[in-house]
Amino acid sequence: MRIKETVLDKLSLVYLFIPLFLFLFFWIKPIFSIILIFVCLFAITKILKNNNSENYFEISKNHLFLIIAICTMWCIISGIGGLYYQSLPDWNIKNALMHDLINLSWPITYDNGAKLVYYFGTFLPSSFVGKIFKFFGCSNYYSFILSNFTALFWALTGIVLVLLNVISYLNIKNKNPIWIVLVFIFFSGMDIILPISVVFMHIEWHPIQLQYSSITTMMMWAYNQAIAPWLITILFLKKLKEIEHYGILGTFSLFYAPLTFIGMSFYFCVNSVVEFFLQRNEIKKFFSKIFSIQNILCILFLIPIIYLFFKSNYTAEFRKIIFVGYNINTLHFLALECLLLMFFMWKKYAKNPIFYITLVSLILIPAFRLTDCLDFSMRVSVPAIFIMAIFVIKFLFEKSECKVDVFLKTVVGIFLFVGLATPACEIARGVYYTFYNNNQLLTKDYVQTLNNKITTDSDWVNDVGDYKNYGCLEPEKSLFFKYLSR
Repeated sequence: MRIKETVLDKLSLVYLFIPLFLFLFFWIKPIFSIILIFVCLFAITKILKNNNSENYFEISKNHLFLIIAICTMWCIISGIGGLYYQSLPDWNIKNALMHDLINLSWPITYDNGAKLVYYFGTFLPSSFVGKIFKFFGCSNYYSFILSNFTALFWALTGIVLVLLNVISYLNIKNKNPIWIVLVFIFFSGMDIILPISVVFMHIEWHPIQLQYSSITTMMMWAYNQAIAPWLITILFLKKLKEIEHYGILGTFSLFYAPLTFIGMSFYFCVNSVVEFFLQRNEIKKFFSKIFSIQNILCILFLIPIIYLFFKSNYTAEFRKIIFVGYNINTLHFLALECLLLMFFMWKKYAKNPIFYITLVSLILIPAFRLTDCLDFSMRVSVPAIFIMAIFVIKFLFEKSECKVDVFLKTVVGIFLFVGLATPACEIARGVYYTFYNNNQLLTKDYVQTLNNKITTDSDWVNDVGDYKNYGCLEPEKSLFFKYLSR
């Protein structure tokens, strides 16, 4: 099969746009939503017009079907669709969000006046389908089941788009793309060496409460903060020099995962500086790109409104990014997660700016935390971990030029083999609770709804977390809900 690059770009952008469209249409006042949707479509059209390439990439039908089959199994064992074990506490909240998005009017207002404020973009298409079935008389139970199957299809579509973009971007000739898919799925740092490692458990936490979540870990615990950000990241890599489109990619990034947006913004900013120096003989052209109409419109309209929505979240008001610095344990963490891998690939990519941006990003992230929250290192690192995986795949499968290359590839292969323990433990835990522990229900549906649970008095609940993380408690004081929301 020959797949046109422009078709792949269109499908990827449509995939990213549909949830944002639903949010803008149903959460924002009509007079504003029409303008914002137009801005979004204008920016997307600009990307597609700029991409008039006639390039194709080839993949056999058998390989494509096998990739879809592997990704389907991967999505299922990650818990998506409710057919397999779902990791706690995250899935209790995901399912409660799905129930509320199906059963309650958008934007969601609970009986105690609290508003739902969370990065639920990935859930909107599937919950919208559940909402439609409920409108035509389906019970809550069957609407939820149908919504779960739609969520599985939506996640599968996103993952296949991610991997096809990766295969297209790498353009490694004469290599079976299945190997690229498998290395991507099982990519991880060497967490098994960490002192806190516990077999069959989630083994990625370092004793100083740092974690760089592996690819499979993200799927099993936070796929809503993984699939779309990965797709945005690979589009960024494919359009590296097209800084005139960073505004819409940043808009998508903020909408799907605010913490991941921080990591993605580092790439946007530093690479823009790199492009400035590379184009110093064409300064006028550089500034015409960075101050493109689509960038200006996204930065002035879309990004601020999405920011105001998330800013109205109760915990977002109190959580600040703080500098915590480094110690010897931080160095140990970084060595096992990225430094050793990057060191052995350095000679190959010594002239690649993205390689250095990735390295600096991964070194800087542990120096910062969110007050009373451990998510910073896990989620801000998502783009950098993804790009490091791309570098590793490229390094392993490109043709070796000398014996030194073969040796370095062997070392990197050993690192990946040790890192394999992390996704193996994630998968083994799911196998155990799905097939050997009958006391565990597959679908973690303990919470059901967040109605009247988002209050200032709510405390940490085992297997759930802190309910205050998911809403705005005083919408009358929020700029978003006061002036912009329906």
